[in-house]
Amino acid sequence: MKSLSVEDRLSFIRRVAALGFLLGMLLTPGLWFQERLYPEIPLFSWLPELPLPVKFVGFLFFLFFLSALSAFKLRSPVGIVFSILWVCYSTFDISRWMPFFYLYLFILLALFWPQKSESRNVDTLNAIRLVILSVYFWSGFHKLNATFLLHGFPSLHETFHESLPPLVKHVLVLSGPLAALGELLLPFLLLSQRFRSFGVLGVIFMHSCILLMLGPLGQNFNSAVWPWNIAMMLFVVLAFSGCRELDLKMTLFKRKNLLSLMFFFVLGILPFLNCFGLWPSYFSHSLYSYQTEKAFVLLKRERLSSLPRVLQQKVTDSRGEKAALDVNTISYEMNNVPAFPSERVFRAVGRYYCLRYPAIVVGVLIGPQPDRFTGEVDYHEFSCETISDE
Repeated sequence: MKSLSVEDRLSFIRRVAALGFLLGMLLTPGLWFQERLYPEIPLFSWLPELPLPVKFVGFLFFLFFLSALSAFKLRSPVGIVFSILWVCYSTFDISRWMPFFYLYLFILLALFWPQKSESRNVDTLNAIRLVILSVYFWSGFHKLNATFLLHGFPSLHETFHESLPPLVKHVLVLSGPLAALGELLLPFLLLSQRFRSFGVLGVIFMHSCILLMLGPLGQNFNSAVWPWNIAMMLFVVLAFSGCRELDLKMTLFKRKNLLSLMFFFVLGILPFLNCFGLWPSYFSHSLYSYQTEKAFVLLKRERLSSLPRVLQQKVTDSRGEKAALDVNTISYEMNNVPAFPSERVFRAVGRYYCLRYPAIVVGVLIGPQPDRFTGEVDYHEFSCETISDE
């Protein structure tokens, strides 16, 4: 990688981002145009639901643009227009704001942001490096919680438990802290000239393990993140491998370099507010951290047979008077992505099912982020009458 110029690195990063974005959209048709048993929840309540033909035309437009971007270098104004249109289009359904689309959007913004300085390419590459470093830092930070360490991480590799020797299985189950701390350490290794190669290898090892656990050889689950994991490995190799000098301070504090300052603030500072519930989990790189809000749609147990079969198969708990449908499970089934974790979103989901199946659904159970140290969740139940009046 030492022989690659900065311009060549940016060219390859552009192709990877465009193809990753493209594959992500192709693997999540429910987010863009397919009919589904899951509500469209706009970012602003006053936005209407788009007609299906409009959604489909928008989907085709973005696929066409991303295909062109993967093959050709487009002018900055064209890329900025694409970014604005994608943001506007995605405000009609908050479920589209998955962490990987959020990441791709920032990388494309960095590539298309107009800069007139002589060091434009270096500043652009450093802005992309800031994006990557912030992802690993906050993703590792948010995984330092009891739920991930005790339940989340073991569940990711449980597919392989039966084929492993007992000792190896126990070591894996207890290695959650190492996984979280290892990811948290990655950005510091990537910043270090002496240990950068270990950081690059660590990234490749981590994402390879994730692909093994979630891919066809493992759980065969959430295929929308498979291209993202491959893209992250390529981003790191292209942005960091073979770079002897890496001075982010020069770019970050350079006069008039608004792009890097904006990236540092939005991606590097604001995610800390998620610890207090003041910034969305998925804008804080908190995917697969098991530290996000959760919700369950509550159903009358005796009326389950009246539900569509696709929903009946997802009922997780039918003990007692009420059965439960995990909102995340429904979203994975309909959209191939988890639900956007937010109380407002979960209330809207509950309201949707209350109105659609009034004889079956009785309410929604919503839990905030688990306690970081104990994993306990203080759930609150909302009846259909309560959320229907909102």
